[in-house]
Amino acid sequence: MNAGMCSSTTIFLVCTFLALLSSVFGLKIDPQKPQNFVILMVDDLGIGDVGCFGNDTIKTPNIDKLASEGVKLEHGLAAAPVCTPSRAAFLTGRYAVRSGMVGWPNDNKVLVRTALTGGLPSEEVTFAKILKQHGYKTAFVGKWHLGMSCNTSKDFCHHPKNHGFSHFYGLPHTNQRECADNFSPELNDFDKMLKTLFTSFVVIFPALIALTRFGMIKVAVVAFLLLSYLFVIYVPEMANIVASNWFDCILMRGKEVVEQPINLGTLTHRLTSDATEFIEKHQDDPFLLFMSFAKVHTALKTSENFVNHSKHGRYGDNVEEMDWAVGKILSKIEELGLFDDTMVYFTSDHGPHLEEVARDGEMCGGFQGIFKGGKGTNWEGGIRVPTIARWPKRIPPGTKTDVPTSSLDFFPTVLKVAGIKVPENRVLDGEDILEVLTGKASDRFQERFIFHYCDAVIQAVTFADNESSKVWKIHYITPQFSPGTEACMQHFLCPCFGEGVNIHDPPLVFDLGSDPGEKSPLDTNTAVIRRLLRKTKSAVERHNLTIQAVPSQLSSRAFLPWMQLCCNPPFCSCKENFPFELIPFD
Repeated sequence: MNAGMCSSTTIFLVCTFLALLSSVFGLKIDPQKPQNFVILMVDDLGIGDVGCFGNDTIKTPNIDKLASEGVKLEHGLAAAPVCTPSRAAFLTGRYAVRSGMVGWPNDNKVLVRTALTGGLPSEEVTFAKILKQHGYKTAFVGKWHLGMSCNTSKDFCHHPKNHGFSHFYGLPHTNQRECADNFSPELNDFDKMLKTLFTSFVVIFPALIALTRFGMIKVAVVAFLLLSYLFVIYVPEMANIVASNWFDCILMRGKEVVEQPINLGTLTHRLTSDATEFIEKHQDDPFLLFMSFAKVHTALKTSENFVNHSKHGRYGDNVEEMDWAVGKILSKIEELGLFDDTMVYFTSDHGPHLEEVARDGEMCGGFQGIFKGGKGTNWEGGIRVPTIARWPKRIPPGTKTDVPTSSLDFFPTVLKVAGIKVPENRVLDGEDILEVLTGKASDRFQERFIFHYCDAVIQAVTFADNESSKVWKIHYITPQFSPGTEACMQHFLCPCFGEGVNIHDPPLVFDLGSDPGEKSPLDTNTAVIRRLLRKTKSAVERHNLTIQAVPSQLSSRAFLPWMQLCCNPPFCSCKENFPFELIPFD
C-alpha cells in the first residue's frame, strides 16, 4: 500500500494497518496489483457449436457461464481461416503476411511437419514476450503449431520458450488425423488400403506362379504390373500415415519429448491438470496462461468418461470434454481467489472444418450456425468465431457487443490492461478494444477495415462504416464449393489460388446487419455501394503499401529429416510419466 495515497493522519493510520495485515496474513488488497491473463483457444471450433452462441443440443455449461459473467463478442473475427497464420497473428497483433507465416502458390497453408525449418521468426514480438519482460510468469499449454527449429533439431529457434513463454507443455505440431492410435481409418482409409494390398497379394501372387508354370507369361506380366501398381500407389501413402503418427504426434515438456506418439485418450486431462497446476503455483505472481486446446481438431478422441457423452457423436463428445476442461480452469481461478484480478479470453482459431466427413457419413467437423462456409474460407463461417471476455473489475456481466473485432486486437488490449505501452518499432494491425469490451465505446461504428487473407492474398474486407452505421463485407475472391454444399469436398481445405476460386469484378458486397449469412449480394451500381467500394479499394492500397517482402516460412522445401524430434533414439518411442496427480473427473 502506498502511504502517499493517505491524505490525513487517520487515513494514513488505516492504510498502515491494512498494509501490516497484508504483510502478516497475505491479504490481496493492493489496488495496483497486476492483472492475470488466461487465454482459452480452441482448435476448429465453430460458432454454432457453443450453447451461448445458439447451440441447444451440445452441452457447454462452463463456456455459457463464462459468457454470463463477461461480454460476448458476437462479431469476433479470427485473423486467418486456418491454424498457423491465425495463431501467428493472434500472438503478434500483426497480419501473418508480415512474418511470412502464410502460403504462396506451391507452398503449404500451414506448417505440415515438425521437421521443418519454418516458424514464427525470432524477431517477432509476442504479447507473452513483453509481459515476461515486465515480471509476468508465462505458460503455453497445448497446441503450438508455429514451428520448432531452424537448422538443427535442437536449436529451438521457433520454440514457445523463444517467444516469451517460460513454461511449455504440449504439442509442437497439432492434433492431426494420423495421431489417432488406429491411424484414424475413418478418414485416412488406412485399413482399406491395407486390406486391398493384402487381398491383392494373396490372390495375385499365387496366380503369378501358376500362370508362369503354365507358360502364360503375358498374362503373368499383366498381373505382376497390376500388383506393382497397387504397391506403388498405396505403400507410400500408408508409410506417410505411419510416419506422421510416429514423428509428428509428439508431446513435449519444455524442450524434451516426453511422449511419442501421443495418447490422445488422456491428453486433454493431462493438459488441463498442467494448466491448473501452473495457476496454483503462480497464484501470488502476475501470470499469463495460454491454454491452447488440441481439441476439437481431428483426430477425434476423448477420455473414456466422455465417450457417447453427447448427442452429436465423436465431435460432440470432444466439445463437451473441452467444456469440462474450461470449467476446471475457471474453477481453479475462483478457488484461489483470483476471480476479480484475472482477465479470461475464450475464442477459436477459426471456423469449423466442414470437409471432415467420415466414410459412414458422420460429420467430424463442427457447425457454423447461420453463417456461410467454414475453415479455409473467408466467408463468415470460416472466420466468425465464438469469442468471450471476462474481467470482473471492468467488464459488466451478461453483456454483449456486435462491434466487429479481430483476434489481432488481443495484443494491444492485453498490454493496455497490464499498463504497458505497445511497441513502436513495428506495424501493429490490432486495435485496443478495451472500451468495446467494457461497454464504453464512444462510437459503435468507428470506421475500421479488417482485411481477410487467404494465404498471402486479401480475399475479403470487413468495413465498419461510420457514415452509414453499417458493417459491410466485400469479397474479391471466393472458393468454388462442391455442388449442394458450402465446402470444397474435392480439397482437404479450400484453395486460395488457381482454378478452385472465383474472382469477382465487381466484388460481392453484403450488408452483414441484414444479411449475416451472405446470401444476397447487393447491387454494385448504387451510389452507396460505389462509395464504399472506392473507400475499401483505397484502404486496401494503403494497407498494401505497409507490407514488406519477407521470407516464406511455410515452404514445403524446408523439410529436413535430420531435424526430426525423437525421444529414446533410435526407437523414437516413449510414454509420459506425468509429474503430478491428475485432477479428478466430476
